[in-house]
Amino acid sequence: MRTVLKDLFLNGGASFSPSTLNPLMWFDSTGMASDGSLWEDNMGTYDVTAAGGARPTYTTNQINGLPCFVFDGTSDVLNRARVNSMQGISGITIWAVMKNGVLSHDEGAGASFRTALLQNAGSGNDLFPILSNGGLQYASYNFTNNFNYSVMVFDGSLTGNANRLKLWVNGVQQTLSFVGTIPSTTENNASSTFQIGQSAATKYSGSIAECGVVAYSLTSEEIIKLNTYLALRYGL
Repeated sequence: MRTVLKDLFLNGGASFSPSTLNPLMWFDSTGMASDGSLWEDNMGTYDVTAAGGARPTYTTNQINGLPCFVFDGTSDVLNRARVNSMQGISGITIWAVMKNGVLSHDEGAGASFRTALLQNAGSGNDLFPILSNGGLQYASYNFTNNFNYSVMVFDGSLTGNANRLKLWVNGVQQTLSFVGTIPSTTENNASSTFQIGQSAATKYSGSIAECGVVAYSLTSEEIIKLNTYLALRYGL
């Protein structure tokens, strides 16, 4: 399977990078500040910052020779004000390369609205892609306690949970466990914030090497190209 994907990538998409997807935001090692105070958005719009001592630790040679940000689970968080383009939309794709980490767009403390991708090995290794209001964990998947690359695709225009929300882990589409009915759009709340290392009031101890958001649901061809790019870049 890896050989097939690599051939597809090299023969049909050698020039591919996430920038060709026109992402809303894209963070990788090129934008990491060595003091943990800033992660620059490669698209030039949605930089995230940390205040004071609440900074992740820039750590070199963590995955395939590349660095990552390590979050302590106590205070570390990178964030910014709400991202309007993520709110109230019927299609969104989130990707990440991380271990026990989280990125989220939600209200903060006491949140009932979230769009999140979470790998929490301390609590059942679950993924919580929560897409709208209510306290429901709409879907979950058991991650291993290792670096994984994940691509989560939401398409609210479709019918049925399994059609609306799909997850690829290390290039393989997974079977998700669903609770309730996944809504047709992402949350839309004036107090939302975008956070890396925190979801609602909970901070997570983990490592994140790359993440990004596209404000539409990727096509099958785009999913293959993104998964292949991540596999080759991070040696997974």
